[in-house]
Amino acid sequence: MDKKFIGLIFYILMLGWLTMFLFDFAYPESMRENNTALGKLSHLTYNGLILTCTFILVYVLNNMMSEQNKYLAMAEKSLFTLSINIQTVITILFWVIYLQDPKNFKTEQQIAESGAWDLIADISTHILPYCVLLFTFIVADVFIAKFTSLIPPLIFAIYYYLVLYYCNIIKKTPVYKFTANYTPINLLYLVLVGLGIFIVFHFAYWLIDQKVMKRKNKLVN
Repeated sequence: MDKKFIGLIFYILMLGWLTMFLFDFAYPESMRENNTALGKLSHLTYNGLILTCTFILVYVLNNMMSEQNKYLAMAEKSLFTLSINIQTVITILFWVIYLQDPKNFKTEQQIAESGAWDLIADISTHILPYCVLLFTFIVADVFIAKFTSLIPPLIFAIYYYLVLYYCNIIKKTPVYKFTANYTPINLLYLVLVGLGIFIVFHFAYWLIDQKVMKRKNKLVN
């Protein structure tokens, strides 16, 4: 088997597995609560998963073509650069906050009823997407090392602050348990922390991409 075939099989399997977690049936009963005004769309993890799955789909389609499509290639790089940074934020914030106290995200009953599949679901949504993207960063030239690539995260940060504000403040349906008593300024601080992590790691990936990594044009080469 050549590298192209093996690579495509890997990404198709990852796409199938991660896409499954966009739907409720993939989660244990205790993890299906979507009591916020916007349901799952209010969760950063869900937004990040949508971006990651969309990137993988575009990446697979682009690599299946005999000749690269310039529009797909542009979409592929843009989606990747945004996705890997957002997944970095998700992975860091989730595990730091969760390990500090699981009740920041779950009720005592949910924690008591947690089983092996709950752990698999958490790993599949809060670690695996980042691992897939980090692997892609290593083997493929898909990272955009430009200052203009910081515009999408700024737009995303504004969008997500509005989501948190709408759910927490206007509709009184906190997105996360630990934000139940947050004021608008507290929500802004939370978003700014996430944006700060995004920017720091964006420049870290940029430095690695430019100075350290011996780049490959594509996984298929």
